[in-house]
Amino acid sequence: YNGTRNTSLMLYEELSNRQPEWPGEADRMSNIMVKYLHNYLYTTGERVSGDFSFYGSPSYLGVLNQLMMPGVLSEASFWDYIPEVHRLNAKRYLKLEAFAMLHSYLDYFGVSKKPQTYVEGVLEDHFSQKLPGVQVRLTNGTDDMVFVTDSENIGITYQDNQWGGFPYIEEVRNGMFFFPDFPAGPAKLIIDGENVISDSVDIIVKTAAPTTVATITVVSTKPPQVTLISPVEKERLNVKVTSPLIMDFSKAMNPDSLTAALNLDPAHDYNLYFRNNNTQMRIYPVGRWDYWTEYTLTISGETAEDAWGYHLDGNKNGEPGDDFQVKFRTRPQDMTGPELVATFPKNGTDGVSTAAMVMLEFDEPLDSASISRQTVMLTKSGIPVQSDIRYEEQNQKGYILIEPKSPLLVNRNYIVKVSKAVTDSYNNRLPNIISFSFSTSGDEAPVTIIENFEDGVNNWLTPSGSGSTAGIVKNNTTFSAVSEPTLTQLNSTGVAKLTYQWDLNASKHLLREYLMTGAPRDVYFDTNTILQAFLYGDGSSNLFRFCIDELDNGQHEVSDWIPIDWVGWRQVEWDLTSGSTNGTWIGDGHFTGSLRFDSFQLKYAGVPEMDGGELYFDNLQLAAVSTSGIADDLTPAAPPLEFALSQNYPNPFNGSTIIPYQLDAEAADVHVAVFNVLGQRIRLYSQSSQLPGHYQIQWDGRDQTGKTVSSGIYYYQLKADQRLLTRKMIYAQ
Repeated sequence: YNGTRNTSLMLYEELSNRQPEWPGEADRMSNIMVKYLHNYLYTTGERVSGDFSFYGSPSYLGVLNQLMMPGVLSEASFWDYIPEVHRLNAKRYLKLEAFAMLHSYLDYFGVSKKPQTYVEGVLEDHFSQKLPGVQVRLTNGTDDMVFVTDSENIGITYQDNQWGGFPYIEEVRNGMFFFPDFPAGPAKLIIDGENVISDSVDIIVKTAAPTTVATITVVSTKPPQVTLISPVEKERLNVKVTSPLIMDFSKAMNPDSLTAALNLDPAHDYNLYFRNNNTQMRIYPVGRWDYWTEYTLTISGETAEDAWGYHLDGNKNGEPGDDFQVKFRTRPQDMTGPELVATFPKNGTDGVSTAAMVMLEFDEPLDSASISRQTVMLTKSGIPVQSDIRYEEQNQKGYILIEPKSPLLVNRNYIVKVSKAVTDSYNNRLPNIISFSFSTSGDEAPVTIIENFEDGVNNWLTPSGSGSTAGIVKNNTTFSAVSEPTLTQLNSTGVAKLTYQWDLNASKHLLREYLMTGAPRDVYFDTNTILQAFLYGDGSSNLFRFCIDELDNGQHEVSDWIPIDWVGWRQVEWDLTSGSTNGTWIGDGHFTGSLRFDSFQLKYAGVPEMDGGELYFDNLQLAAVSTSGIADDLTPAAPPLEFALSQNYPNPFNGSTIIPYQLDAEAADVHVAVFNVLGQRIRLYSQSSQLPGHYQIQWDGRDQTGKTVSSGIYYYQLKADQRLLTRKMIYAQ
């Protein structure tokens, strides 16, 4: 389980018909022994299986097929589970394992065993760090035992730690305490020691069975400190006026005391948010910080305190009550237009999927009101492609998203244009017209849908339900069915939403969203295919990959990690025809036999401000390869664009009429005006910096004040830069 799970596993020999080779013997022993191992060693779970079906049909592990008598194979616990590495170094923990095996044999053969009792447990702090050197006393008023955590370690070697690539552990800390042969009945655990607050826990010592005490969280008496600040020091002299100041603390803090302890000079209104069980404080400006201003934030060490009343150690000298201070300076006011950072597809890219969506990433937020079908356009042969134009902001960046309403045509060239009329939030225009092109592939492969989420997510396990998932905040991590944002070109009515938050205190981060059951689980395929999914990115740079099952050996294979460095819909894929991958999980990176989908997987990229987000999924599918495709041979090329004003229709008219026109080049200002026979302008339509393309306006027979005009002859005029075109129309009431 790659270091994320510690299950007690028992295997017995199985025949090809999935029946035990030794019914009532090896299978019975397995069920007895697994419970002892799980209960005595408090592993994360237990599992019993025949060795034939252990990896699932048609796999055959076969490790016991040469036995001449009943036997079982035990994996009492997993060495790659780091907490277990620590526990296996405790002498009394190994004794518990030995007694679990012994008591299994005695139960199996019906032999009475000596009544023995054990009390075992773990001490840790609020960051789940195991605490060594803490005295635990077990007493019932008459009998007393004392144990100091981590006082009986065996010690591990450098060679031991190299197994599986895990880091060398210089100091074993499991925080465990053990009390053997203590009289059964009510008792009390009394916890005491330097740097911890004394505490006690009432327990009942069981008869002839281990008493496993739930993990005890012990409060440290060390004063809290600031452990991390964002922006980091080298970025604090150039802070964006919209950026928050983020501070992490070594202990859970009292939010009210922190609020009272803050002083900002010069003063500016701000909002405070506390996260990660009050170990993180985020300070957001109301509106914006002032431009080109140096701020000094001071936290009073005599006022700020942790959740247990210990005052802040602001200068990290180990003594409480010291102030903490940090300075930062904001940028000067923005006087330049937004800059294009990246596009998808990149300019000049060939072989783009017909399912592609276009993304333009800018270095700052944009004015959404400046983004429209007139200022942002995707064209083919000069004709606009019917598209939805979206705008999103993430991480102080602006994203223009172009989503074609239907798949692009094969083997065609497309051009993306953005007008200079697009501005940032300070009304600074783009410095130049943006124009780039790409071409689609010559093949349009048929697809097989595995899951389209139209019926919800009932076939999927919750993220925290997978034993492989680690390092998430469970209550803030969900997988659910929603209706937005859907893809028009898929005629979709439902998508899956993954809301996630990483636990920044965890040592390992992996989110496995597992397809566990239902018809989608039974879609089988081979390597002559491409695995695809539509993924709505959140720009977090967190990592995504696919995982599949190899049915003949029960192994998993995974794609390489894909950084989610985009916002909006994008089709991600894994070309299985490559035959191997650099991404390994519980497999060897090579494909064998029949395959099926296992899971989406997500990994934290390590950026503190990207510790959570939202992703959306649609149409998990298989695309065939080596197809001839469907060419767009019958679609005539559009004539080149020209500066033209067409006749209105209908004409004459008595309600409203359409006035078509087209532009052949970018114009600073475009005006369409309606005049009466006296040459008086009665209606004006204006648009700044329209892109080349076909347009139309609808005139409803009203003047600029909204009054219906009288019947008669009217003239309409197109003006762009210094060019004019005029036509006549008739309005008849």
